Amino acid sequence: MARRPTVSILMNCLNGEPYLREAIESVFAQTYQDWEIIFWDDASTDESAKIAKSYGKKVHYFRGLGGMPLGYSRNCALEKVRGHRVAILDCDDQWRSTHLASFCGRLPITPYRGLLTQSNSLLLETASVRRYGGWNPTLRYAEMYDLCLRLSQHHQPIWQSLETASVRIHPGQVFGKGHAAATTEVLQVMRPHHWHGGWRQGLREGLLWGKYGWQRLTHP
Repeated sequence: MARRPTVSILMNCLNGEPYLREAIESVFAQTYQDWEIIFWDDASTDESAKIAKSYGKKVHYFRGLGGMPLGYSRNCALEKVRGHRVAILDCDDQWRSTHLASFCGRLPITPYRGLLTQSNSLLLETASVRRYGGWNPTLRYAEMYDLCLRLSQHHQPIWQSLETASVRIHPGQVFGKGHAAATTEVLQVMRPHHWHGGWRQGLREGLLWGKYGWQRLTHP
């Protein structure tokens, strides 16, 4: 039986061709090399499949039926994971070469602050993600926020103030446009967790509630 890698990197893709090579190559450039990529293609119609398959055996390519919520597709990718930990890399983002080395080889780490009140990179324990149900398969936009809120009820998150990833902002991002559907999902996810994180977290989430409520009104 093949040895399990330390980290499985989930890349969920839907027509990610414009930035995909840069994202994958940022993984191959890592100083920490004990990883695999689980590439879940949500039936892309561009050159995403060809690009992903061109990187050899460390990229495990799988193709879905298409049209499914991102939470569902992330769970499909999770089923293929062999690593002890799970990292998430969107197909339009990049990691700096020390990204994985900053987290691996230490205590189990889930690096986020204020339960995703700002952009963060996540490294999750595979067993914990599976134990607590993975991603909500009905969510298209707030699936990661929902998972982190649920995990925080069982594990103490650890925050590391390290700038080892670059998030690309571009017009093609669905969530970044402030669509009403995305806002509705965030509010839906926040509602049952509002006071679980103490008054500081309650304040942060209250501010987010106001922010997303305003976006909902201004981006119908």
